[in-house]
Amino acid sequence: MNLKFITNSSAWKWVVNVIGNIRIYKFGIVILGETSYHIKGPHVEQIMDIIQPGDVLLRRYDHYIGGLAIPGFWTHAAQYVGDNRIIHMIGKGINEDNLITFLRCDHVCILRCNRPDLIPLAIKQTLDFYDDDIEYDYNFDSDDENLYCSEMIYLNFDSPTELTYGKYILPDNIHCTIFDPIWINQSAKDELQKRNIITIPIEGS
Repeated sequence: MNLKFITNSSAWKWVVNVIGNIRIYKFGIVILGETSYHIKGPHVEQIMDIIQPGDVLLRRYDHYIGGLAIPGFWTHAAQYVGDNRIIHMIGKGINEDNLITFLRCDHVCILRCNRPDLIPLAIKQTLDFYDDDIEYDYNFDSDDENLYCSEMIYLNFDSPTELTYGKYILPDNIHCTIFDPIWINQSAKDELQKRNIITIPIEGS
């Protein structure tokens, strides 16, 4: 058998590419698909150059099943408090992440509050929530002491009347008049413009 013929064949190249995209986790979970994210190093460098304490980050992954349960485009919201620290609500409760770690995703938008008086309040509120070790709100009930991600952002900025929502406060709802979009990756911007829920921010990539 001609080994060189096999390794040069299109079938072999397909096999190699498929194997390279298979991930095996505990409990026998196998994931087949793209293993990289759309947010790359140059995007991260741009974001780190412009992000400021008090900015809100919206995030989306393209291939996570959990995101399918959240209406709208964005599936998560978080608060930047400075010094490369992101604080956000996840399943295990309030959590701190490094900015670079948080940016390992497919789409990101940075929003900046255009009411400067609210920004110190938002940072302080976030840090207070973190110190209190707030638990995640699995019932998505805005009346209890637990929080989900976009609810935390809503409370951080003093429950702005400009932020309108239905039964739940969704990450997409945070695109409201008290926030200006500062950075967004191009594919996310194109999609949001189709939905008419975002103005043109500083150019992303």
